Amino acid sequence: MDANAKFTEWYAQERKKSGMRVTSKDQTLRGLWKTVDWILRRITFGKQDGFYTRFTTTLGRTVYFPDGWTIDKAQLYDCITLRHEGRHIQQNLAWGAGNIWLGTLLMGIFYLLFPLPIYFAWFRYKLEREAYRVSYYTAIELGLKPNLENYVELLTGPKYFWTWHSKKQVRAWFHKNCRYNT
Repeated sequence: MDANAKFTEWYAQERKKSGMRVTSKDQTLRGLWKTVDWILRRITFGKQDGFYTRFTTTLGRTVYFPDGWTIDKAQLYDCITLRHEGRHIQQNLAWGAGNIWLGTLLMGIFYLLFPLPIYFAWFRYKLEREAYRVSYYTAIELGLKPNLENYVELLTGPKYFWTWHSKKQVRAWFHKNCRYNT
């Protein structure tokens, strides 16, 4: 399967559906992303050390891939990420009743702070597990074997600022809500 062709096809679909745009963190808002990266390194005691170089982030309708990424280098994993981030754009639109910026603001506040910023970040847990469910099915569609344990580690570890306190609960949710358990 030609990963770049698949990415281009799916990106055109997402663009038509939600107005999605893709770029890389070094191409747009570089100072913001470098600052967020610096802050995350400090508040996680160095355990989240890849925000700028390895993590993709959505703000409004724009998906910011890691530093150095270009659309012509898209891999199969980027196709999964595209769909994952597409789910976040849908969530932003839903939270804002169709207004992307109101949704981004409201979702951002709840995503980061409620009810607590770490261990019981229910809204971040809910929003990310929905997006990782999309990632799971996208991987299967691409002929890849999704790794549920990776999702569990992400949602309970420093990469997502210790979103949820119980690996057992996160694992149980994915096993219940992902039809083709791995």
